[in-house]
Amino acid sequence: MICPSCNKFAPNELGEPELELDAEAGIITGNCRIVITSGCCGDELKESNFEVEIDLADKFDAAIREHLKLAGDVEVDLSEWEFEITDETPEATDRSETTSKHTKKDGTVVEKPIPYRYQKRFYGAYVQVTVTATKDDASVSVDGEWSDEVPASGMDELT
Repeated sequence: MICPSCNKFAPNELGEPELELDAEAGIITGNCRIVITSGCCGDELKESNFEVEIDLADKFDAAIREHLKLAGDVEVDLSEWEFEITDETPEATDRSETTSKHTKKDGTVVEKPIPYRYQKRFYGAYVQVTVTATKDDASVSVDGEWSDEVPASGMDELT
């Protein structure tokens, strides 16, 4: 791509994902934004926004039952607990589609390499979160993860 500041073909760099997460009743929701910048001037060239949703309600239900030693028939009301994201680790991901699979008439699957010029490039984000639920003196932590990607051609141009 061409850098808008210096008008040169510049290398691209994938920046760190920007996260805005919120936790409520065992469900993590929010937004994740990834940006491709030019390598020469650092101008933003393309972006993509993702809706993040991580459902940890079942994990919290099991962890709270184990922590409080509750029987299986007792209901856990997660709305009474206070949730806080204690750790979030975002990572930018990128990959190229280097092979294609074809099925022959006899049913065998053959993988063929794709020439570099025709390879599809995908950019995305991977997020690990640790969420802590507290109520009175009890505290329970649960880990979760989320990932998504978009083809480079599907990203929004900023220039």
